[in-house]
Amino acid sequence: MRACALFVFALLACHAREPEVAPEVAPEPKLELAVADPRLARIAVIGSSASAGWNTHVGLHDALEAQLRAPHAPIVNFADEMFFLDPGSIGERQVDLAGDHEPSLVVAIDFLFWFGYGEVSDESERLQNLELGLELLDSLDCPLLVSHFPDMSPAIGRMLLPTQMPEQATLARLNTRTQQWAQARGRTGFVPMPELLDLLRDGKPVAVAEQRFQGLEDQRRLLQADNLHPTPRGVAVLARLCIEALRAEPFLVPSPAFQAQLGPALAALQALDESRAALLREQGIAPPWPRLRPDSGRLQLERK
Repeated sequence: MRACALFVFALLACHAREPEVAPEVAPEPKLELAVADPRLARIAVIGSSASAGWNTHVGLHDALEAQLRAPHAPIVNFADEMFFLDPGSIGERQVDLAGDHEPSLVVAIDFLFWFGYGEVSDESERLQNLELGLELLDSLDCPLLVSHFPDMSPAIGRMLLPTQMPEQATLARLNTRTQQWAQARGRTGFVPMPELLDLLRDGKPVAVAEQRFQGLEDQRRLLQADNLHPTPRGVAVLARLCIEALRAEPFLVPSPAFQAQLGPALAALQALDESRAALLREQGIAPPWPRLRPDSGRLQLERK
């Protein structure tokens, strides 16, 4: 509305100065009306530290809110940074909370992560643990967004222990089983998070909406120094990947349900993170997790 008012004011001012000459102004692009979709009405986020926003002040729900145009209830986020401590119990509690919310869609892109990663006495346990995670997700009677298991070996020695990392053959089996489960369940889409990470690490160009990412510099903008968790900008990109998954099979949500461009969300998430951090500093409240210094991939307690 403000843009339209300024546009009209400019025309009137120009007309008053030179009534005989009408300036040629390119028409503004038409903005498609937001489309309501029942699957977007009540969204719940569950999962681990990436969705919760570890070492940042924004979560995946914030990034989804910034890019969703369709009418919807406020997005709730039950993700937990401490998921790795007890995936079974914490995962069950999250699923119960999400179910009580009566969601139209559950975004669970890193929910399964610690059912495949983590400490095990035998490598075969990882597949057994995955079955528990899949069983929990099966109890949700709504569309789901999940992800295949990414290769997070670059985080070993920074945030992951070598014993927490699945073998490459195990990763392949975990992903095959997850794919089979999703096909049998239906109403389940995959967010291409592992594919994005692989392309960035290989130095190949990545297109996400109108944005282009490539090389180590962009990787550092999207991933924290621990090589495991997303930055605020990375969280915005993850949300956009969720949107692209919703626009594809099996959902085919119309594009006008979402913001057309990613750029505004990138800026908004960065600004939101900084404003929340400033507010906490003003109130003398320390974050509930050890801060990660930007110049190091290892955990260190920040000194004030």
